[in-house]
Amino acid sequence: MQRPFQPTSGLSLHLPTAKSLVAWVGIGSLATIEVRDGHNGDNRARLNHRLLMLQMGILQRIPKPLQMQIYCEVAATYLPELVDLWRQSTDGYSSVIELMNAVSTSPYFVRFMRSEAAVGLVYHHAHLVATNFTKLSTMTMDEIASTAQLLWTLLVLQAEGIDEVADADKNILVARMPEWVRKYPGRSMSEVAERCIGILTKQPAMVFLAKSVGGMLIEPFSKCGAPGCYNTTRADGTDLLQCGRCKSALYCDVAHQLAAWPKHKSVCFAVAF
Repeated sequence: MQRPFQPTSGLSLHLPTAKSLVAWVGIGSLATIEVRDGHNGDNRARLNHRLLMLQMGILQRIPKPLQMQIYCEVAATYLPELVDLWRQSTDGYSSVIELMNAVSTSPYFVRFMRSEAAVGLVYHHAHLVATNFTKLSTMTMDEIASTAQLLWTLLVLQAEGIDEVADADKNILVARMPEWVRKYPGRSMSEVAERCIGILTKQPAMVFLAKSVGGMLIEPFSKCGAPGCYNTTRADGTDLLQCGRCKSALYCDVAHQLAAWPKHKSVCFAVAF
């Protein structure tokens, strides 16, 4: 007989934290046995997903800086584990994909996706979307948008990954994504689908847009992070100083590092990669 569900004391639905968010996908010390065990049935998986979405819904109602602080902590601390779960998945949409898309706005996500640890993810996610396209099309617009937006983000951050996409998957996506464009006219979902089609078919305008957006996302990892400073080296020509904790923020001197600290400290976390 299955036990009735009771959240642990750490899994509050009222105070989303990095630990509580990843717990609903089975990561971390707060994850219950039921959350970790993927063989307890679809009902358990659906319940875990609903609880994750409840927490993320609460998170959307708090100030943007606090949202980013939590998303940064999730990405800095748990991205390797999230990506491992993602690589093991055969679903076109899941709790892991939802959480990955949510943290994709963080600098830690951008940095990770430009590393060797992220090689093959464009191929993997394109394959998930293509092979699950019919099932995805029965889901809500928001669910489809999450997985499509994640695909677009990957294509932007890993431009070279476009050529990794299998021809069979690319053919499915290019042929069927127009269905989403027609189904959601004037909605952001339609725009994301059009962008994915454009980059997969290497339309010049969309390739230019992807490179421009990717350049803006990657730029902070090549220049001083102090307000108004665009130096790409220290005064003596050596590499920029690296934040000792997050390894992500860069500075041309100690003075600029100190000047940037009040803004940076809320999103500065030790990284697990």
